[in-house]
Amino acid sequence: MKPAFLLFLLTLASGCAIQNIKYDRDKILRKYSDTYTTFIDQNKEDFKSVYLDRDNIESIQIDRKKKALKITQIKQVDLLEIRQVNWDSINGTKESERKGRIDMVVVNAVILTIDDRNKPKIDLNAILAMKIMQQEESKMVGCNRGDGRILLIITK
Repeated sequence: MKPAFLLFLLTLASGCAIQNIKYDRDKILRKYSDTYTTFIDQNKEDFKSVYLDRDNIESIQIDRKKKALKITQIKQVDLLEIRQVNWDSINGTKESERKGRIDMVVVNAVILTIDDRNKPKIDLNAILAMKIMQQEESKMVGCNRGDGRILLIITK
């Protein structure tokens, strides 16, 4: 009777509601972002608008009972909000080229809507490339949308 009871307890304990997973942003977005609350270093965040450096992720725990996704970073970093940045100074454009506004923001080939444009928060270490395309450049690549410039951001 005792071995059966111990086996039952062992089986019960191994079926825990908390599970550790690896950082795969696309998989997390597909499986968990709509139904789970995301916490990054104990701060509640909308994971759809957060871009983290995968090299700075210590652990990710899924708590199925509480419907929570807990991401812990190795080193806590301040996330850059797109609306906080003076893009002209970063891009190094000349004063004569600064005419016009940023009309479209594209992060990892996803065009952000006007409502979502100021929401993204990005870990600076996660950025691989960032460029502001002028009107002439955007028309050369076949994007004739809007009169302003396009901000392209590519993350790890």
